[in-house]
Amino acid sequence: MIIMDPPHLDGYEWGCKIGGGSFSSVYKGVLKSGEKTPVAIKCISRRNGRKVGNDAAVKEIALMKNLNHINIVKLYDFQFDSKNIYIIMEFCTEGDLAMFLKKKYKFAESFVQILMQQLASALRYLRTKNICHMDLKPQNILLTRTPELVLKVGDFGLSRILCDENIEQSRFAGSFRYMAPEKILNQKYDSRIDLWSVGIIMYECLVGRTPFGSTTLKAIVDTMVQQKPIEVPASISLSSICENLLFSLLKYNPGERIGFDEFFKHEFLQLNYLPCPENYERVKTLVNEGTSLEKIKKFPGALIKCEEAICYLEGFSCTETNPEQKRVVLEKITEYKRWQAQLTCLIEQSTQHSNKPSIITAENQYQSLYNLCKATPNIKNGLDIGRVAEMYVLDDKKTIALEKITAALDILIPLINTEPNGIRKDMLHKQIQQWLLLGETLKKAL
Repeated sequence: MIIMDPPHLDGYEWGCKIGGGSFSSVYKGVLKSGEKTPVAIKCISRRNGRKVGNDAAVKEIALMKNLNHINIVKLYDFQFDSKNIYIIMEFCTEGDLAMFLKKKYKFAESFVQILMQQLASALRYLRTKNICHMDLKPQNILLTRTPELVLKVGDFGLSRILCDENIEQSRFAGSFRYMAPEKILNQKYDSRIDLWSVGIIMYECLVGRTPFGSTTLKAIVDTMVQQKPIEVPASISLSSICENLLFSLLKYNPGERIGFDEFFKHEFLQLNYLPCPENYERVKTLVNEGTSLEKIKKFPGALIKCEEAICYLEGFSCTETNPEQKRVVLEKITEYKRWQAQLTCLIEQSTQHSNKPSIITAENQYQSLYNLCKATPNIKNGLDIGRVAEMYVLDDKKTIALEKITAALDILIPLINTEPNGIRKDMLHKQIQQWLLLGETLKKAL
């Protein structure tokens, strides 16, 4: 590691050293003007004609200048002199994920889910730019509090905009502990190398170490050549959807590894409701659609739109840091929950007039829940059977309906106990409660 003098930059005060790498050191700094914003100053030495470090710095600056995402470290400025190149970036208060892991050893699945959501959100954004990070590891993932903990991907010095012309230039770039088999074994590779790295990071967060332990490069290569099974220790209890994502990422053969589209849609991540500008606009659209349906007395359809809007807003309420904006979001949630209750009453009144058991779920939150569960066969099967039961109710075939609703509940009730906390579990719990009520109604009617 290069030892360099602390930076002296126009407009910035420098502080203590907070990190470093093969060709750089990172210091905490402060912007002198305005609110004295804290910054991180990455200093890359230009001494001894180190072309590798200089080239990486130029590429990192070029990439970061065009990136703007809450889960990616922001580039504020850059300067250079005869000795160093200086990259001035967003300062992250909690250091990197490696340091955080060292303090905690490992994390609960619910916390890992939050980290993976944010990492996936950053990767989804990078995919729109056709960027492969190529060096994802805990040391390059930073954490900050706003006051909620926010993950930010950093260190784009090895990243590439992938194309056939440049992919071979970075054959051995990156950390071998997190490097995909196809890259480390000198085979053809593509952007799915980032997904392997995500899998290793996820495993380390859940277990407290990487799947290969503290082994040497040779030992890791031997493991990859032999494709030894990757296993989670028996002492670590994971939900089925968490295990599914983990082992879908950690496939030695990239052709068998989960793809980006499947990754972003995976039920463990629940990215559909992740707070972002697009989803805030989605809330407005849902409310407008729901209002239009209510006007023409299509109350179940309006309820679907209302409940989905609430799901989106609840995600924003957990991450919003501006007090005024948070107040607005919470007021909207309260308003839409009142609307939800009104629509539910209107649906119940309409079913009472028809002399049939209340089937609120036939056209409301069922479809939203079903979409979240498409990749989980057991839950999907239970939902399918429950939906068939509702159809039999509408046909006034109460005996068959009761058999079907009982079969659906026999499948779903045990599964909810292994479901991690989140929107899907809340929606599934609500669906089960409604079908339990429907079952009781059918028993009384027979």
